[in-house]
Formats: sequence, structure tokens, C-alpha cells
Amino acid sequence: MATPTVPTETDTSAAEARAEPFGALPRIKRVFLSVILLVCYTYALITDPSDMPGWTVCPTRLLTDVPCPSCGFGRGFVLISHGHMVEALVLNVWAPVAFAVALPVALWLLVEAIAGVDRLDRTLRAHKKAVYIGVAVLVVVRYAVLLTWG
Repeated sequence: MATPTVPTETDTSAAEARAEPFGALPRIKRVFLSVILLVCYTYALITDPSDMPGWTVCPTRLLTDVPCPSCGFGRGFVLISHGHMVEALVLNVWAPVAFAVALPVALWLLVEAIAGVDRLDRTLRAHKKAVYIGVAVLVVVRYAVLLTWG
């Protein structure tokens, strides 16, 4: 008969990390996410808004002709980076919000990766319910705007 083993501290912390949806991001993932955000920012700054294609790859839009909450987001991001605020808002009301948040978050993650701290993860975990509610509200408002104004 096998004797029960007492979980060690490493076993407990690994189980807690798996249970947490935000789980602590390893340093390489922070750097990777920062690089992706910075590449998106750079792409938006160097892309000419008049060269953007008018077609869509959104499956929801293609199947139902109803735009999803992220439709127009990329084009809106590029437009806002070139100062076309009204056109960006027409395409996606959250593009300016993302534009304002993307660079600080990318830099924050990069600094945390270099310093070896995880304040952003701890903040998100501490306010997990508020983050989920905030994202849900943004999606509902975006759909309401799309369905109301087309």
C-alpha cells in the first residue's frame, strides 16, 4: 500500500500557477509580448493609411455581415497613429484606447522582464474580477455601437 505524500512548496506553487488564469508570466514571455506590442506600434507608425486594404478577414463579418467587436481595429490603430482620430473612432471606438495603452504596457512588461519583477501580474490577479467585467463591458458596448450605428 502506497503511503500518501505531503505536497511540497514547489508542488503547491505549481498547482496555484496552473489554477490562476493570469499565472506569472516567465521572463521570456514578457519580452516576447513586449516585442509583439512594439512591432504592432511600429507597423502602425510606418504604414500609410491610404495603403491599407479595404477587405476583411473577419469570419463573423464574412458569414453574417455583422462586424465583430474587433472589426476595424487594425485600421483604426493605424489611423490613430497618423492623427486621424475621427476616422479611427468610426472604424472602432476602442482603437484609441488600445493605442494609448499598448505602448505603456509594452514598456512596463519589458522593464519588468529586465528587472525580474511581476507587478503587472500581481495587479491583474488582485483585480481579476474587475478585468473580466471591464472586458465584458467593452465587448457589449462595442456590439451595441455596431448594431445601433452600423
